[in-house]
Amino acid sequence: MTCAALPLGGPEMQEPNDIKRLALIIDALDRNTFAGILLDLLAGHVSFDSALIVTYRPTSRPHVVLDRLNAPNNQKRLPRYVAGAYLLDPFYNFALQIREPALVRLKDIAPGDFQNSDYFITYYKTSNVTDEINYLIPDGRGSVVAISLERVQPHHSYSEAELETLSELQVLVTALVGKHAQLMPGQAEQQNAVIDAEHTRLKSKLARFGTSRLTQREHEVLRYLISGQDTNDIADEIGISRETVRVHRRNIYRKLDVTSIGGLFSLALKGLLAHGSDDCDPLLLV
Repeated sequence: MTCAALPLGGPEMQEPNDIKRLALIIDALDRNTFAGILLDLLAGHVSFDSALIVTYRPTSRPHVVLDRLNAPNNQKRLPRYVAGAYLLDPFYNFALQIREPALVRLKDIAPGDFQNSDYFITYYKTSNVTDEINYLIPDGRGSVVAISLERVQPHHSYSEAELETLSELQVLVTALVGKHAQLMPGQAEQQNAVIDAEHTRLKSKLARFGTSRLTQREHEVLRYLISGQDTNDIADEIGISRETVRVHRRNIYRKLDVTSIGGLFSLALKGLLAHGSDDCDPLLLV
């Protein structure tokens, strides 16, 4: 017999009512308790089992604002994520490309066959995650606040009605997060100004992935692939035809001995987290 975590909230939870919830969160706009109260506000409208609020920053590793992940393997999951796996996270890569607030699901932004990768198995499948949706809110300073809401088994994916509710709440969530950042400017600016040497090291390590076996152009395509770009996007970015991208992708798969994007993500994750010299292709450490 297994025990499932109770949902953090849902439509059936009517106390405190919306007016009281709004009063609580307005009162917390200039406090560190804001993040937890924001999740409580969302939980009053749509149920979810786990939640995580992080700030994605271009010059440092993700900053965990609030951890309410209820997965059995959470003790290993989050530390490994912050230790480097975040660089392969579809949400992370998508977030740092946006300029406007967005509400996105993993299934909508992850590359094809991503569910067969070690990354997906490690961070989603073994945690019994059935669905994940993120509010991604740029802070105007180059960073993005990500509010992740997860469903885990035996609960089903978000319904169309629930997605519509979350979409309707987006303007409110965006306004609240923005006002919170304005009222605590010193904290946000300090975080954004951090130059994280470990983040720089990890990015450089990932940038060398595949260099020992691929041509310069193949390696360029590879970097776009592991950042979640599809064939059309890569062709437009590099200025080559879609068929040429497909040829490069086939060559990459052959040279790295993988058969899918899932296999490519698995290999990249192993290389990124492998111990050894930072001056060589991580493939040589796998």
